[in-house]
Amino acid sequence: MTDSNGNPWCATYVSATAELTVDLRSNMAGEARAKIGYENLLQLTDDPLVKETLGFLMTREVTHYQQFEAALETIQPNFPPGVFQTSPKYSNLYFDLSKGDDARGPWNEGESTQLKEQWQYIEQPLEEVRSTDGLLDRKPEGTDRSEKEIARKEAQLSKERSGQVLASTPKKEMSWCKYQ
Repeated sequence: MTDSNGNPWCATYVSATAELTVDLRSNMAGEARAKIGYENLLQLTDDPLVKETLGFLMTREVTHYQQFEAALETIQPNFPPGVFQTSPKYSNLYFDLSKGDDARGPWNEGESTQLKEQWQYIEQPLEEVRSTDGLLDRKPEGTDRSEKEIARKEAQLSKERSGQVLASTPKKEMSWCKYQ
């Protein structure tokens, strides 16, 4: 079996992580990139039928994006991706590594979008690292999450996700193909 270029089919183009929330987000990003590609192509032609075709394809990218997004929302919780949670000591730290003007915005001040923690703006990163023994002695700030709560949540998610995988896995021997 070959692809359209005559190369042996081997599925090397398949990109999957075995973590569905990551794969769905990757698919959403791919659909977004493809939509922009069609937008760029639309500017390069005056042919009405080519424009119609590109417009259709561009629209399908948006459709697929929404489908992947809806599928992602059926998996709860879906952030952070995977089972392991983030450390409350570091998950809301923003290190100002700029030598110029401060760059403040919702990415480093106020409440974080997913974990709902208060951003901790570290204006002097080197001083912070030195005073906390390489951040090892740093205490969590701006969060209600604790290491104990995180360990409990990881164990719960691990059990749930493992159960889902096992329930979906056939109990019989499987093979890629059957030879006659």
